[in-house]
Amino acid sequence: MNPESILPGAEPFLFEGSDVGVLVSHGFSGSTQSMRFIGEQLHTQGGYTVLRPRLAGHGVSPHA
Repeated sequence: MNPESILPGAEPFLFEGSDVGVLVSHGFSGSTQSMRFIGEQLHTQGGYTVLRPRLAGHGVSPHA
């Protein structure tokens, strides 16, 4: 695997919903995987638009 390849499940996501948007982010050692559940719940339960960008250096191999 290319060391700069995004790990499965670590892709950024956007769940389009209402005009109210929520930006979710993770802690220092986290990744998109750790925020997907809360993003899905905000979207399905609250109808919000939820964006989770992938921060540089996160969701890739530690060697990257």
